[in-house]
Amino acid sequence: MCGRREPLLYINDMVEAAERIVDVCEGVPDDRIMRDANRSDIILWRLTVLGEAAKNVPAEVRTAHPGIAWHEAARLRDRVVHHYEGIDAAQIAAVVCTDLPQLLTALRPLQAKLLGEWQVRQDRLGGVADW
Repeated sequence: MCGRREPLLYINDMVEAAERIVDVCEGVPDDRIMRDANRSDIILWRLTVLGEAAKNVPAEVRTAHPGIAWHEAARLRDRVVHHYEGIDAAQIAAVVCTDLPQLLTALRPLQAKLLGEWQVRQDRLGGVADW
């Protein structure tokens, strides 16, 4: 390993995972979300990625943004990975239909802020050709 990644990359992973889940569930009734094996595989894998990324966001970023459900995302990841046999389809549907849109609403401004900060740092360093 080369060390920790930029916080922006973890946030990007979280946004991408949540958006993918929301996309594959669009127009699907809540009670059918987990009935299709391909869809449920996507949902469970992306929830795992989302939760793992949330765990890896540095503490100072998590602390500065208490309105984001960092702990809940990490706990859900642990539930999916370690207690997969007890996954409740209705609970997953509630996460997909209610929690993920709220999470995306909270994450997108942070993502934009971190991207802006990253771009400022890159501008200060100059392009690779300037090295």
